[in-house]
Amino acid sequence: MEISTIITVLLALGVLIILISLAAFFVPKMKPLLETRQQFKGFGLELGINTVALLILFGIALTLPGFYLYTKDYEDQVTALYSSLDRIENEWKERLRKLEVENESLKEIVEGGKKYDLNAVMQFRPTEAPPFGSIKNLECSYTTWKGGEPVVLKSGDVQPGPSEGTIEVRIRGLDRDDFIVQLMLKNKTNNTEWVYDKPFKPAKPNLEMVRR
Repeated sequence: MEISTIITVLLALGVLIILISLAAFFVPKMKPLLETRQQFKGFGLELGINTVALLILFGIALTLPGFYLYTKDYEDQVTALYSSLDRIENEWKERLRKLEVENESLKEIVEGGKKYDLNAVMQFRPTEAPPFGSIKNLECSYTTWKGGEPVVLKSGDVQPGPSEGTIEVRIRGLDRDDFIVQLMLKNKTNNTEWVYDKPFKPAKPNLEMVRR
């Protein structure tokens, strides 16, 4: 049986008994109830309680649990409502956050459309692969067709590649008309170098590095 049904039955039954008891004060045919008493014996005591008073107490006894259950059920509904509102609010916040990220991306494309990032996966010949257990000792740099000093990547932009024996690098902030003419990887512990010296500009190239 559902909690709402139990609440309704208890409240209705309790109120009905109380109303019937109070009717004894106004309905002539029920006047005898006011004069009758119910006797209770126990523990060496004998108690006499007016029948109407006993019915009223019984009605109250039924009404109070029903009222408590009604209040508890109401509190549960309010709690569930607040939880639902919190969930909806969090969902909308997440949607707004995604929209803000997309908006920032579009803004970067519109306002700074000449810049782009490039991911490159370095592949190595089996006998020339660097010691992948110490990737923090690897330093990657590149040179564009514009020349100048090689640009050294941050350590966080040099990571293990998608497959065993490869390294993936992320080159950030390239101009749209840039292309890389040389990509170099260096082991700082023994100064071993690997180089790719062919121009490239794809979105995510796979480059075979050659040790020098």
